[in-house]
Amino acid sequence: MTQEQVSEILDRVAAAYTGCSSYRDSGESVTVFVRGPLPADKHTSAL
Repeated sequence: MTQEQVSEILDRVAAAYTGCSSYRDSGESVTVFVRGPLPADKHTSAL
């Protein structure tokens, strides 16, 4: 792949996502809370 092709692809991707303010998958999600000594509580979400 040439540098010109790479630049064209990156330009097209940037144009496609220029109006996006956030991204979120669809489907089932899981949220996990892990309790620990303060302030070490953790929260994570996974799809």
